[in-house]
Amino acid sequence: RWCAASDYIVYLRSRIIAEYGHCDCTNAFQNIGITLMLLLKFSGDVRRGAIAACNCGFDTDCTAGNFGALCGLLYGAKELEEKAGFRDSGYVLTLYYRRETDRVADLARDTARIGLHFMNRHPDAVNILTGVPEGLEPVIAYRPAAVRLTDDYEAPPYLAPGETVSVRFTLETEGEEEAFRLTAEEKEGFTVCLSDTVVRAAKGRPAVFTARVRMNPDIAVVNEVNRFAVRAESARGGASRTFGVVGKTVYRMFGPFWENNREVSLETCGDSYQSAFYTDDAQTFADELRFYHLNMRTDPARDYMDLKALSEERRDPRCYERNAREVYAKGDVFSVRELTPFRGPCTLYLKRTIRMSEDREYRVHIGHSDAYRLYLNGVLVSERTGVENWTPENVHLIPLRLKKGDNELIFRVCNRNGGDRYSVTFLEPRDCPPHAADLNSVRKEVTE
Repeated sequence: RWCAASDYIVYLRSRIIAEYGHCDCTNAFQNIGITLMLLLKFSGDVRRGAIAACNCGFDTDCTAGNFGALCGLLYGAKELEEKAGFRDSGYVLTLYYRRETDRVADLARDTARIGLHFMNRHPDAVNILTGVPEGLEPVIAYRPAAVRLTDDYEAPPYLAPGETVSVRFTLETEGEEEAFRLTAEEKEGFTVCLSDTVVRAAKGRPAVFTARVRMNPDIAVVNEVNRFAVRAESARGGASRTFGVVGKTVYRMFGPFWENNREVSLETCGDSYQSAFYTDDAQTFADELRFYHLNMRTDPARDYMDLKALSEERRDPRCYERNAREVYAKGDVFSVRELTPFRGPCTLYLKRTIRMSEDREYRVHIGHSDAYRLYLNGVLVSERTGVENWTPENVHLIPLRLKKGDNELIFRVCNRNGGDRYSVTFLEPRDCPPHAADLNSVRKEVTE
């Protein structure tokens, strides 16, 4: 209908973005809308449509990928080769399969089975350059394990010192009813409690039990990744399941630092505070007075604390905000409001200590919606003063080197207008990097 009403693809693109636009990658309405518009307006001209999809300016790789996939479904490989000059880049397999589990290890196993199956069916179509691996055997029919353990998290598995998370387990067996003894792996700094020590299960009648994982309040170093194992054993066999919880990022918070448009002394009780705002201009008087009553501000350029004071953490009996308090962030992404109950424009200083066993380089992505500064071991490594729409990759640090021992990271963030979002994500130092999961947060209270 939209394409019938207009001949201009730029207009149509702007309408699709206005109605369905989203700055996140791979937004289906946005990508499919542009793809369908290009198919209709270019009358099936695959080359022109593919170029336009790449140049659309919105998540271009996924939009072009959608365009190519739909063209393949509509025209088929033979027509694309003959009319558009495209070449078949390789073997493509479409497979409908009911997943037995959601484990990556099982997915890898099944993917390997598909490869072996293809090699057996088409031995001349595959050239193994490194030679045939030893022990290569024909694919056998899949048989589920005699005993299986699966888990289900009742809530996001983030933990701070003193907090508990529950994990629900289901035990299934292909055999007759029998008793299974349950055990859980203990890990330093954590307490793991099972709801049952013995359960009974049979084919078609699974057993359900719960593991409660508590991070001890006195834990000294909070690791991001914490793995545990649960095992169920019977007279005829058993199964084990590895699961994990995520340690929250520990910050020492200073703040909130905020300002008003006038500073009125609380200690010298003299004239009324309104005398500081008096002017013959009624409008200016109302603006200034009501700002004092209703509003606050923070200055991203002002140093409310210096780096030495932040590092030393000397107690200040006259200013609560200058004394550190421990706060916790769930993963990499947080907002000022999640860390402090203060509701108003303000600046926070967040100090994190990361302990390394060796020197290491990381690729770091910073997301920000407001001004920030990031210091590493007393050196300013990144700064922005403006307001941005948050993405996980507003800023890239390539590379950032952490030294062996303790590294002090100070993240100065601010919220000037009621909403904000920040993130600092450590990744491996390579292209398409995976998340670096070997970091931690050292707590001051238990290391002094």
